Amino acid sequence: MPIPPSDHITLRRSTISSDPSPVEMGSIGETLWLLLLAVLILTSESSSTADVNGSTMTCGLPVTNQRRPLIVKGEVASSSGEWPWHASIWHRVSHGTFVYVCGGTLLSELYVLTAGHCVSKDGNSLNERLITVQLGSVRQNLLLGSFPVQNVAVAGNIVHEDFAPRTFQADLAMLALRTKVVLNEFIRPVCLPEAGGKSDGKDLYGREAVAVGFGMTEQTETAYELRKIRLPIVDYVTCLESNRQVFGMTLSARVLCAGYRNGSTICNGDSGGGLFTEEEGGRWVLRGVVSFTAQRGWNDTSCSLSDYSAFVNVAYYGDWIRYVLEHGDQRGYSNRTVEKSENGRGTEQTKALKTLRVSEKSE
Repeated sequence: MPIPPSDHITLRRSTISSDPSPVEMGSIGETLWLLLLAVLILTSESSSTADVNGSTMTCGLPVTNQRRPLIVKGEVASSSGEWPWHASIWHRVSHGTFVYVCGGTLLSELYVLTAGHCVSKDGNSLNERLITVQLGSVRQNLLLGSFPVQNVAVAGNIVHEDFAPRTFQADLAMLALRTKVVLNEFIRPVCLPEAGGKSDGKDLYGREAVAVGFGMTEQTETAYELRKIRLPIVDYVTCLESNRQVFGMTLSARVLCAGYRNGSTICNGDSGGGLFTEEEGGRWVLRGVVSFTAQRGWNDTSCSLSDYSAFVNVAYYGDWIRYVLEHGDQRGYSNRTVEKSENGRGTEQTKALKTLRVSEKSE
């Protein structure tokens, strides 16, 4: 089902114009009760993370530790530097015209994690030249480009090779940026869950997490200012029994369920953004990526206000994420082998390269 797009932002010198005509994000499945959320994943729970070139930087520590009141019924998170890893994903729909579609999360100087459905069509990767990433902004405006905002072109769009649009399995994509972003107090990576830790998400049941994004608000339009919402992570059984029609075919260890059923929720335009937990020392760790929820009604494709939301479980896909960060590609990941070394630790070896699933490269 296509996602209702945000208003088009036309970039022509210093003018901004709205274009209400719809832009489909592609075939995302024909099941009416599933709704992709286009905007609202990952680094290490340790104190640093590394990009593919081996440089390290502090992760998960915002420049401010504000506790502002919290998206639908969420609160404005407009302080620059409060969520310095949040990214916004824009699609070029015509010459000089871009539309905001999703959120993402900065993992290193060169990589942003988002949802696979945000940057694909019919299960295949969109041409990377059609995608632009904005970092450091708390406003939904691609015309912003002065400090601290950085607008970066994409060099590679790596949609997870197991991504299944109909079931939302492996709904992940890594965007390789064309140039390194300049890290500062307003732009910095989040932490990933600790490598080798629990990956089924059960250790997170009952914990409070925060999601951020520019998604639809209670006024049924995408937010101009970045918003945040605090959500409890819900156990598998509770989530399943709340709506078997929606979650019966989709829940597994690969998915986290979170939210309320009282009208406070993530919504259209929040897909791809992160679900974060605050850990010891005020460090934030990426736990999930916004993926889907139920739609409000048969003729209303906006998000349901009475259902939980589903997030890709970042810990489950942690090995894949780290492999892409290290190798700059996913080819070979599925065919890697793990051998025990003398000290008992596993060492990865690649047997053969596997062809990367990509779309045809055309404008």
